[in-house]
Amino acid sequence: MSFYKIVQKITLLAIIIAIFFVSIQRREFNETTIFIGAMHGAVIGILLGVVVAFKNTVFNFHLKRIPFLLVILLYSVLYIVTILIGRALAIMITHGHSFQLIPDNDPHFMGAVFFIFGTMLLYNLLDQISLLTGQKQLLNFAIGKYSNPQIESRMIMFLDMRDSTSIAEQIGDKKYLSLLDDFFSLMTLPLKQSGGEIYKYIGDEAIITWPNNFQDAQIPVRFFQSFKKAIANQSSQFEQSYGVAPLFRGGLHYGSMMIGELGSVKKEIALIGDSLNTTSRILQIAKRLDKELIVSELLGNQFKEDNPFIAVEFLGKNQIKGKEEELNLFSLSKKSKLHAAMEV
Repeated sequence: MSFYKIVQKITLLAIIIAIFFVSIQRREFNETTIFIGAMHGAVIGILLGVVVAFKNTVFNFHLKRIPFLLVILLYSVLYIVTILIGRALAIMITHGHSFQLIPDNDPHFMGAVFFIFGTMLLYNLLDQISLLTGQKQLLNFAIGKYSNPQIESRMIMFLDMRDSTSIAEQIGDKKYLSLLDDFFSLMTLPLKQSGGEIYKYIGDEAIITWPNNFQDAQIPVRFFQSFKKAIANQSSQFEQSYGVAPLFRGGLHYGSMMIGELGSVKKEIALIGDSLNTTSRILQIAKRLDKELIVSELLGNQFKEDNPFIAVEFLGKNQIKGKEEELNLFSLSKKSKLHAAMEV
C-alpha cells in the first residue's frame, strides 16, 4: 500500500470513529457532533496516518535490529503521543482553546490515555507478530482460511542474489547474514506496492507469490524493477558496509498449487505443487544463461517486442528438469534510456 493510501485509509477510519465517539459522549447526533468529530478525526487521522506510513516505509527498516519488545513499546509511545498532539490541535480548531497536550480539567483524560496505550500495545504486538508470519498469513491463520487445503492459481517468482557463495566467502558469515537482512529489507516497499507476499526465504533466495485473482505480468515485473532500483539507490551504502553491492535474478511463472496448514509445534501455511518446482527450474535457467529475469510463456506473451520500457527476448523451447514437456520462455530486462531513444 502506498504512503498516501495509508494516510487516506487511517484518516477516513479516524473520522468515522471520532464522529461515533463524540456522538456518544454528547448523547446526540447532529451537525455539531458530526463537525466536531470529523475535524478531530481528520487532524488525528492525518498525523497518525503519516506516522504509520513512515513506520511502514522507513522506521521498520532502521529499527529492524532493535529487540522485539522494545520496538512494540517505542511504537506504542509514538502513536499515543501523536494522538494526543492531534487531539490538542483539534480542540484548538473546534473550541478555540490554547494548545494543551495534557488538559488539567478533564477527569477522564488519564483513563482514556491508559485505554489508548493498551490498545496501541495490542495493535503493535499483532503488527510485529505479522512481520514474523506475514500480514496475510496471520489473518489467514486467524480465520482458518487454509485449515482445509485448497487449490489456488498464483503468479510465483523465485528471486536470488547473484554470486552469493563467493560473497559469503569474501565477507564472512556474520557480515553475509547482515547483508542478506539489508538486501531483503529493501524489498518491503516494492512488494507492498505490488500486492505480493513473501512465502519463504531459503538462504539467499525468496519465494514470492501474488494473489490468485492477479494474472497481470506487469505487476511482478514492476516489482522486480522497483526492487532493482531500490538496491541501486543503496549501492554506495552496501559498498561501504560490505565491500560489494548485491545484484539478483529471478524466475517468474503462473500456475496452480495446493495451499494448506502444516505442523503443530510450529505451524505454517505451505504451498505445494508442480508450479513451484517449475518456477525454481526457470530460475536455474536464468542462472545458466546469465539472464536477469526469465518468465514462462503465459506471462511472457503479455510483453510485446516493441514495449517502450522492457526489452523482450524470446528464448524458444527449453527443457525443464523433471518435466517431459518443454516450455517456451522469455527473457525480460529494463531498457536503458539510450536503447529506448534509439528505437524511437
